[in-house]
Amino acid sequence: ATEVEAGCTARLPLRMVDVCGNVCPMGSKRVEAHVSGPDGIIPCRIEDQCFLCFETPATLCVLDVELRIGEKAVDNSPFALCVVAGPLCLSCCRLEGFPDRLTAGTCANITVVTFDKNNRRISKGGHEITGRLHTPCAETDQSLVVQDKGDGTYTTEFVYTKAGRHTLTLLCGDVHVGTSPVSFTVDPGLPDPSASTVEGPKER
Repeated sequence: ATEVEAGCTARLPLRMVDVCGNVCPMGSKRVEAHVSGPDGIIPCRIEDQCFLCFETPATLCVLDVELRIGEKAVDNSPFALCVVAGPLCLSCCRLEGFPDRLTAGTCANITVVTFDKNNRRISKGGHEITGRLHTPCAETDQSLVVQDKGDGTYTTEFVYTKAGRHTLTLLCGDVHVGTSPVSFTVDPGLPDPSASTVEGPKER
């Protein structure tokens, strides 16, 4: 294992092998384990002669793990163990990128930042998020491309072309992401001389 979840009990399997490659019990061999993090030594224990167990920190960090049998370190020891966020919590996700004022003709770049249930930032992707935009006077919603950046963020962009009330919906499966759906008002842009006209008196 290279990753463990923050704020839980880690159980790392131990595989004991003899000089001929046979899996064997610990027997009378003395096994010593040491786990340390940014705040110092973390108490650990061997359970059922086949698991290295310890409580992981609540904060995201990197741990150093060393396991010795007698006077010698096991084959892959010491090694680094990353403490990462837990599973994705859709209601804890945040939508970023909405400007204070929205004007027709401008491009919006919206970012979904993912978190676990304890508001720990998730640092990897892998989830499929879909988006759609409902615009004024539109018969159907506009589908949006949502890109997985691979670092726990997802981005989408679109251009506001119509002034009025808009609604942005972001879903993971059938569940809304963060504060989705988000409704907002788009103001008209500045006058375009090439598209503007002057209306004269009507003919009699």
